[in-house]
Amino acid sequence: MYASPSNDWRDVPPKVLIVDNDRYTRRVIETLISRDAEISALSPLVFTSDEPSEALQIFDRERPDVVIVDLLAPPSVGVELCRTLRGKSTRDLPILAMSALYKDQKLIEELRRELSVGFFAKPLQVRDLVRAVREHLQSVDEEHEPSVKTF
Repeated sequence: MYASPSNDWRDVPPKVLIVDNDRYTRRVIETLISRDAEISALSPLVFTSDEPSEALQIFDRERPDVVIVDLLAPPSVGVELCRTLRGKSTRDLPILAMSALYKDQKLIEELRRELSVGFFAKPLQVRDLVRAVREHLQSVDEEHEPSVKTF
């Protein structure tokens, strides 16, 4: 199972990594996650990045429990970032992808089937994304290990 590299999982708050080239979108998601009562009760650490290489450094250092990726951050690099993240983890790591490419059903199905990536269309229904993050973080807290849920 995928888990943070700490010797004792109870000492490590849940971690969320948000990767999007748009500063406003990163900030909105981070703010809404921090304002959600059930998520904030878990005291998560939220990391943000606008650049895939920096996101990979954060991922390697922090081992987040949930990763949120804009598929176009920057153009077409987001899909490759999902592949790289999946290669560095197990299928248990929740990767939640966002994109305005919601009409590209082939890409969406590929991400879901081959990479176990959850998908959220832009314009974003932020409540749905926050709900997914909440459910994943609660499963980490309850089961002490992340689990993947399909959305």
